[in-house]
Amino acid sequence: MQKELEKIKKERIEGIIEYAESHEKTKYDRNGNPIGTYVDYNPIVVSEKFFKRLYTPKEGVLLYTSEQVNEFYELYRDLVIEVNDKIGTFPTSLPTFCKLIGITVEVLKQYRETANLEMKKTIDRIYDEINDDNLFLSQLGQASEKSTMFKLKSINEVTEKKAPNVNVNLKGVINQAKYDEKLEKYQDLLLGTSKKGKKKE
Repeated sequence: MQKELEKIKKERIEGIIEYAESHEKTKYDRNGNPIGTYVDYNPIVVSEKFFKRLYTPKEGVLLYTSEQVNEFYELYRDLVIEVNDKIGTFPTSLPTFCKLIGITVEVLKQYRETANLEMKKTIDRIYDEINDDNLFLSQLGQASEKSTMFKLKSINEVTEKKAPNVNVNLKGVINQAKYDEKLEKYQDLLLGTSKKGKKKE
C-alpha cells in the first residue's frame, strides 16, 4: 500500500502546483505598482480536488488497521503542507481527513473508543495534532478564534476546564457597635500615648 500512496501523493502534489500556478494573481500597492503575487483560491474547491476519498467502500464501512490509518494520516499531512505552502491557508480538520480515507468522523470516534490500544494511540495522536494546528492558526490570527473553538468543541470533542467553585461561609456577622467601640478605644490609646510622649516646654 505504501507504493500506491506514494503514487497518489505525487499526483496530487503535481495537481496542487498546477492549481497554484493557474490561479496566481498579481498584488498591487495603493499606487497601482505590482508588489508580489498571491493565489486566488476557493477552499471548498481545494478540499474537493486534493482531499477526495482514496477508496470508496463497496459495502458497509471501510475497516483499517492502526498502521493503515497512520499511513493515511501522514499522506494527509503532506498534502496539507503542500496546499499551505503553494496555495494558501488550509487548516487541518477531522472531516477532511475522514473524507480522504472514506469514513465519517463518527466512525473515527469509534476507532478511538476501540479496545485496540495501538488504534487508540494513533487516533489520539491525530486528534491532538489537529487540535494543536487549529489553535496555532487561531493564535496567529489566520483563523477565527470563535469558529476554531466551536469546531474543536463540536467535532474534536475538546472541553474547556471549568474554574473550581469556591464557597465562602461567613461564620459570623460584623457587629458595627462593637467595632466602633473597639476603634474608639484604640484611638484613645493612641492619643493617650501621644500625649504622654510629648515633652513639657
